[in-house]
Amino acid sequence: MLRGLQRIGAALCVKAVVEVFGSALWKGCGRESLRARETYGQGNENPEQPDSEDGQIFDLIKKFLSREIEDQTDNDNPEEPGNVDGETAHTDPAPPALSKRGNYFSDCSEIHTAQTLYHTVSSGVHKILPVGLTSPISVYCDQTTDGGGWTVIQRRFDGSIDFNRPYDDYRYGFGSSNGEQWLGLENMYRLTNQHTYTLYVQLEDWNSVVKYAKYSSFSVGSSSNYRLSVGGYSGTAGDGFYLSSSSLKYYLSGQAFSARDVDRDAYSGSCAGDQRNIAGGWWYNSCCGSALNGPYLRPSDRTSHSGNGIYWAPFGGSYWPYLKKSKMMVRPANFKT
Repeated sequence: MLRGLQRIGAALCVKAVVEVFGSALWKGCGRESLRARETYGQGNENPEQPDSEDGQIFDLIKKFLSREIEDQTDNDNPEEPGNVDGETAHTDPAPPALSKRGNYFSDCSEIHTAQTLYHTVSSGVHKILPVGLTSPISVYCDQTTDGGGWTVIQRRFDGSIDFNRPYDDYRYGFGSSNGEQWLGLENMYRLTNQHTYTLYVQLEDWNSVVKYAKYSSFSVGSSSNYRLSVGGYSGTAGDGFYLSSSSLKYYLSGQAFSARDVDRDAYSGSCAGDQRNIAGGWWYNSCCGSALNGPYLRPSDRTSHSGNGIYWAPFGGSYWPYLKKSKMMVRPANFKT
């Protein structure tokens, strides 16, 4: 056990540790520090203790690793609403190892970096604690798509969860992190307020055609309206937020979030409540060229009166109004693949 912990201490003396835990851990990784670990606990009746800073770092490493091992098999449902505190913005938080927020990483990119150190990178459910939340939330980490490190904020693939819900459900989230899920606007706000984040939207139609839309910047605003901020499109699915058409009704960056019972769109009626072709909460303008929270429609469900389902207009092909799968996920823009 001791030798294993010594190997952990040595392994953490690499560049990736700085990205995850902050520069303080790097400072404790010199030869003298490792020699102290080797001396500590080797059968002496009164072993020499490492200096207090080094000991605290070593204990912290053990806590983070034990938490991540435990979370590899975590399939809990998302946390209940009510796990948020005040509305103070956090634009440049301390690294998780220095912020004293417990044994949790702040997003899946940090989990990816930690897994990489031990050659155990894999997708799955984990608990994270973004700055500003008082309780951890359960998320799915995609560690394979486009280099990994993605925290999934929306996922649909089988229609098992009804997405035509009231505003408060969208605010706090619903579904399961190992199934279909909306992570919750409050959680998205806290998550994307930590750094500059990139958004990756992965879409699949009923012919198994997979395309993606990637945005170099993405954030959700505070609880006053959870306003969308997104920019820098690239990809193969087309720009469903229509960023190059700011004068058109489909331009969605800057829009507040609306649902069937809360109307904050620019339409004279309610996009989520009155429109025959649209349902589900989204950042509507007047109205939209995308809405990934619409009803789950299979080809056999589609009629001239059914309206749109999982909808991304520039996707192309026959199924763009009712796609089979969607996944929205974020990671820090400075993540190194």
